[in-house]
Amino acid sequence: KRDEPPIRRRVDTEEEELVQQQELQQKLRQRREEVIRPSRDQILSACLSTSAILGVVGAGIFLAAPYVSPAKGTAAFEAMHAIDAAALVGDLNAETLVVTLATAGAVTGARFLLLGAWDDFRAATDTANEQVLVPLRGNAADIAIVGAVPALAEEFLFRYALVPAISPDWRGALISGLVFGALHVNGGRNAAFAVWASAVGTAYGALYLHTGSLAACVAAHALANVLSASLWLGTYQSSNG
Repeated sequence: KRDEPPIRRRVDTEEEELVQQQELQQKLRQRREEVIRPSRDQILSACLSTSAILGVVGAGIFLAAPYVSPAKGTAAFEAMHAIDAAALVGDLNAETLVVTLATAGAVTGARFLLLGAWDDFRAATDTANEQVLVPLRGNAADIAIVGAVPALAEEFLFRYALVPAISPDWRGALISGLVFGALHVNGGRNAAFAVWASAVGTAYGALYLHTGSLAACVAAHALANVLSASLWLGTYQSSNG
């Protein structure tokens, strides 16, 4: 193609990009057609039952940590591994509120930037959300439930129980975040979504280390879930009439 004029090469490149975009759209449509949407009751039942299982697993890890954690006996472990208002709620001051809201906003914003820039992530997000969110028909209470209840269970397991059990510092936050991401490869979600979930899980772990508050992590996670769900539904409804 070296002898072709520049205009012709540019036209060929644009045509190839157009074909690639059309093929991607076709794949997305096929995946949407293949999605088997459960009913509202099935979604809420699965949400509550899965969250209960995560809570039980978290309680088991929490109870076992004083015996198996590499950090057992250290001051950092004892300070983080506790059942009291300080560990559950932390210091609810203005800084904690700002950091919590900033984390939720950053997660929500980053998610939607990636939806426009990462095809695999968008495909996984669309597939999972069409299964879970579309059957709820925009019911605000239902969206709040599927956004907040899993957030509570996941933060209890992955941050409150797992971080101190692994290591009450950045290593615990990172490893628990990676585990959190790995467990998100299901329900139409792929490796790209797992990478995203690992990064987000690590961010929530950092929030936990900074604030010492399970409540802050739950609030940031739940708020990001609900905001992201609402924004995605708005986009979906606009594009699908």
